[in-house]
Amino acid sequence: MAEVDLSLIAAIGFEGKKLAAYEKNVKARKALLAVLEESNITKAEPDVGILLSEVATKFPESQVTHRPFLVKYVLDGRLNNRAKNSAAIAYFKSLKGDLDVAAFEKKCGVGIVTDDESVKKAITELVESHDAMLKEKNWDGFRDLMSAVKSDPILQWAAGKFVNTCLEEALIAKIGARPAKVKKAPVQKKAAAAKVAVVNEDELDPSQYHELRLRSLADLKKQGVEPYPHKFQTSSSIAEFRTKYEYLKTKEQLDVTPENTVSLAGRITYKRANSSKLLFYTLAGPNAEVQILANFKFYEDAKMFKIINEFLRRGDVIGVVGVASRSNTGELSIVPTEIKLLSPCLHMMPHPESLTDTETRYRQRHLDLLVNGDAIRTFKIRARALAYMRTFFNARGFTEVETPTMNLLAGGATAKPFVTYHNDLSVNLFMRVAPELFLKQCIVGGMDRVYEIGKNYRNEGIDMTHNPEFTAIEFYEAFADYKDVMATTEELLSGLVKEITGGYIINYYHNGKEHGLTREELIKQLKEKLPEVTFPEDLTNHAGQKFLQELLAEKKVVCHPPVTASRMLDALALEYIVEKLEINFEGPYPRIPMVETLEKKLNVKFPEDVGSDEANKFLIDLCAKHEIDCSPPRTNARLLDKLVGEYIEPELISPAFITDHPQIMSPLAKWHRSKPFMTERFEMFVAGREICNAYTELNDPAVQRERFETQVADAAAGDDEAQPIDEGFVKSMEYGLPPTGGWGLGVDRLVMLLANHNTIKEVLLFPAMKPLDEEREAQNQQLKFATGNVPKAPPAGSK
Repeated sequence: MAEVDLSLIAAIGFEGKKLAAYEKNVKARKALLAVLEESNITKAEPDVGILLSEVATKFPESQVTHRPFLVKYVLDGRLNNRAKNSAAIAYFKSLKGDLDVAAFEKKCGVGIVTDDESVKKAITELVESHDAMLKEKNWDGFRDLMSAVKSDPILQWAAGKFVNTCLEEALIAKIGARPAKVKKAPVQKKAAAAKVAVVNEDELDPSQYHELRLRSLADLKKQGVEPYPHKFQTSSSIAEFRTKYEYLKTKEQLDVTPENTVSLAGRITYKRANSSKLLFYTLAGPNAEVQILANFKFYEDAKMFKIINEFLRRGDVIGVVGVASRSNTGELSIVPTEIKLLSPCLHMMPHPESLTDTETRYRQRHLDLLVNGDAIRTFKIRARALAYMRTFFNARGFTEVETPTMNLLAGGATAKPFVTYHNDLSVNLFMRVAPELFLKQCIVGGMDRVYEIGKNYRNEGIDMTHNPEFTAIEFYEAFADYKDVMATTEELLSGLVKEITGGYIINYYHNGKEHGLTREELIKQLKEKLPEVTFPEDLTNHAGQKFLQELLAEKKVVCHPPVTASRMLDALALEYIVEKLEINFEGPYPRIPMVETLEKKLNVKFPEDVGSDEANKFLIDLCAKHEIDCSPPRTNARLLDKLVGEYIEPELISPAFITDHPQIMSPLAKWHRSKPFMTERFEMFVAGREICNAYTELNDPAVQRERFETQVADAAAGDDEAQPIDEGFVKSMEYGLPPTGGWGLGVDRLVMLLANHNTIKEVLLFPAMKPLDEEREAQNQQLKFATGNVPKAPPAGSK
């Protein structure tokens, strides 16, 4: 493996000692190989190789998704020397928010010609422009010229050694040779303690920062500080603190007395040192922040004040004991008499504006939750929605039950299942695709109203609305039909939306919340949308942020913590710029019969029996006519589903019921009492997406068996989602399943609407992701342990 790695590194111009260095330095080798493999680089000139090695070792990990973008500029020759390359890496280290290509190119000198002739010409012009200074200072003016080089539009991007050589040659031609240096007598240095070099932590890469924090933590322990205490007693939350002391006036501070002392806990999201004896922090908790005004004058332990404030960094979890105050700038604060470290953060904590890469947010959800208030808000909405649905059904006499998630058969829905293996039983099991068949057996057993909230598993594709593991709620009500269930659905969802949002209307960002604008473009559009508002030039300083806070309050626009200038501008963009759909959940909802609606839209007459061979040819021809692709097997059910997806579903923005599905699409639904070959079924769609599915349940066991047999035939034709015959369920029906209405709703998709997200991964704490190499390796190790001595499943009928 090492030989392959070295040969690839040699192919980009490294040889001799440089190549040997990569043989010894595993970390540097892996970093460079990752860059080469990421951009499919197999050969490069030595100068380019040097630039690529700088990208590999210095590019910030938090911006790794932008690394191929930078590499392309290196390969294209637009970043053709170390000056431009270093400026590019520095740009990404300071990047907060979206990449602005124009700003990047300006920052890095892209497009500036730095060939030999251009550099020499620029040197000549520079020397001539400083003629008077050189006559006065002679060679002492060399440093002044070098300073001018750093701001020259061409020379600042040229190779440093070449510029230095050309400048010396130009000066020799202008004012003669450089005078010989006079050696100074050595000065006797006074003995002094060696000073520790000050480390600029912002320039450290993540591994260096982690090592520095570990050393600092070790030093802290040596000084007698326990960094992981068992307990810290708070007297109130940060939100309660803000409410209680909102009355304080600017520069007002409570006396340090036991009665006024409070204790808060949270995480540091900001630190600024005014001096060694006055520091400012932002302490963040659930839905609230407060400033810590750490003043040496009020601290109980002078020694600990220095120790703790030198150690604390962004991300540390701390407890604060102190009194309320309002600072000179009007910021509500707590002035600590004691700060207690509760748990140090040993890694660089990203800034809210920098954590925009969705891959990082989903894989490291803890970081997303730490810096993104919207993420926490989403999962609180999810919890509230689930609590509301439980309350709704419990109040109506339903019993919540739990049914198996591993079964011998995967039934209850048309979907491809996951397969697992039970060692003790020596049998393969399917992860459930739906709990329906078990819940209907509960109805047979006399539990007339049941519901279940739980996980289902479907071995299907992952996209913006599908995850292989998802949460659903199903309910079954004896002596009800699908019309009753429609009424229940309208009552449930209209009440739920009003409970969560305060009204029936949701403005839904169906294409996502990203506006894709630079800050300048965003402010320009906001000025056009809000002509009555005068925006200040600088929105990042204290006055600018205060202006934005007042503007949001005036326009009743919400910005969830952490409240920064960028996030407040994004909140205004959501209100005034980003495209959204208005969805009205107030009932009643329209009823749209499936086949009749297709007939009207396509101006055709469907065969009465849409499950017949005649209908199959009709549907194939109809799809071909309208250029609708349906991959094999082209069963009647799949062809109909394609037509509905093309001509009905996209038009359903506010909730609507697609009703009366053909029997071939609904193996568990009861036949329609007045429409031959149809069933009493509905699917509810919102914003063009299916949210729930329901029907009058089929309760004739003979017909149920026939439907299952049709599904088996579809499976034989290649439909891997068709359901098998479940003899146990059919037998339970023979004991008598009462007339029943059944219903299932996808919780994740509902939360997408309530929390205003257009992708399902935003509403799942830990969504399914493509595994990383190290995850595959860890899984392989666990699989060896889990399946090392597992026997194969015995053939059917064996004992």
